[in-house]
Amino acid sequence: MDLGNGKFFEAVNNSADNKYIQSASLNGKPWDKAWFSHADLISGGKLILQLGQKPTTNGDARLIMYHLQQME
Repeated sequence: MDLGNGKFFEAVNNSADNKYIQSASLNGKPWDKAWFSHADLISGGKLILQLGQKPTTNGDARLIMYHLQQME
């Protein structure tokens, strides 16, 4: 999806069954965080989400909760 101003969003394997993010990349670089900040997204570039049928175990729930708490 072309969002204009050099911003693109792509969901690979998007379907009703494939609702879980398997991996992500931003501007051709692997994205290893469990979140995107507003600044990350509005700065432009190409965000690609690879979708699949099952949740991955790539993330560590404790790490995600730590970062969410830091944002409060």
